Amino acid sequence: MKKNSQGFTLVELLIVITILAILATVGALYYVGLNSKARDSGRKADLYEISIALEVNKNPEGYIPLDEDQFSSFQWSDPLGNAYCIAAGNPVSPVTSIPWGSLCPIGFITVAPGAPAGNFQNWKVCTFLENPDSGKPNVFCKSAGQ
Repeated sequence: MKKNSQGFTLVELLIVITILAILATVGALYYVGLNSKARDSGRKADLYEISIALEVNKNPEGYIPLDEDQFSSFQWSDPLGNAYCIAAGNPVSPVTSIPWGSLCPIGFITVAPGAPAGNFQNWKVCTFLENPDSGKPNVFCKSAGQ
């Protein structure tokens, strides 16, 4: 009697499907992690651009507010619509594990043209990170002269 070898058994198919499902899950999780790291890199780059614009605005009396003409294609919020936040002076960096969305933490205001108002001596600008380095806070800040 000859054995028919023209196909796969149900067990073989289930093993292959299980392996493919595991690989797809691992790939999807890796892809999601890369996206959040890319958005965090964009947030940090935006904060560097804001800090450079503020340093350009420095005069002997202090800093003057931001002007929209200082940025070529700058978005005034992060890729997910969360606000970049700025405070005049030397406030403590906000500590939070929850994104602040469009409202800034206490003591900070949304980065926008003309903000912060008036002539000020120091500033701190912050953003919320989705995927910080292990052991680091979810908030990334830049300060005057940093």
